[in-house]
Amino acid sequence: MRTKLMIARLCACFLVLPVSGLGDDSAAREGPGAGEKTARRSDAASDPEGQLLVRRARAILQRYFAVSAHVTQSVRLFGQEVIGSGSYFEQRSNQGLQYRLELNVQTKVDEQPSSLLEVCDGRFLWNYRKLQGAETLSRLDLARLQQKIEEAGTSARLRAIDQWPGLGGLAGLLHSFDRAFVFETPESVLLQPQFPAWKLEGRWRPSVLATALPGDQTKAGERKGVEFEQLPPHLPNCVILFLGKDDLFPYSIVFYRLPGSTTTVKAKPNDRPAIRINLSKVRFNEPIHAGQFAYKPGDLDFSDRTEQFLKKLDLP
Repeated sequence: MRTKLMIARLCACFLVLPVSGLGDDSAAREGPGAGEKTARRSDAASDPEGQLLVRRARAILQRYFAVSAHVTQSVRLFGQEVIGSGSYFEQRSNQGLQYRLELNVQTKVDEQPSSLLEVCDGRFLWNYRKLQGAETLSRLDLARLQQKIEEAGTSARLRAIDQWPGLGGLAGLLHSFDRAFVFETPESVLLQPQFPAWKLEGRWRPSVLATALPGDQTKAGERKGVEFEQLPPHLPNCVILFLGKDDLFPYSIVFYRLPGSTTTVKAKPNDRPAIRINLSKVRFNEPIHAGQFAYKPGDLDFSDRTEQFLKKLDLP
């Protein structure tokens, strides 16, 4: 049961990675229809073309006031296969960024699915899990977290993994990828028939990966890549993003755990992914009912994990 709980948590965490939009990059000039023509332009000689494309994709997402999508995911970790589906909503409002992620997750041997629900109303982030009938509920006070980060300034550092899910929605997810991975030159592919996309393969930045390694491996990770055998069992060693050419939306996100060094590993067409997340039926700028971002715990007890999260960030 502990393994299934870890897998269930990873299903949500990898969709909305941390290192959110708490730090803000300059917005790109391109609009939502500029994906195709901007992919081949370089804004800075020192940045790989794939990196620039991820940043443009993030800037475009930040210009939408609402995004909704159907979510499907599959996970192969710890010797188990997990499938799931659900929905994702995000909306920018006077209360800040609000989002809702809801998934039903099931292994091949489970008689009933596990439920994952994360709701952010702009002030609190609620985290609900139902696994084999057992319910747990946690809450994070975002206003207090934001205050502490602002007080600490640049000394506050959000890790790219193993934290609460991202606070910046899908744009925050792409920001996480930009900070954590180095992306190669985009490859033109068909994600589906008649659906052109850019394929971007990314590998860990050694300095970021080092923060996820045990203490005795941290310095080695900062200097060079890490071999597959040295990785924690839940960590991927490369990621592939598929961005629609017309809108640069991240329609598919694929993580791999493959033999080799994190600096040189490259996924082949027949390699099986560890985690695949697909977003479909995507809608932009359609108003979302406020009830999607409201959560009431009712009689269910919950734990406030704000202090725990602040300690992970080394904030007083």
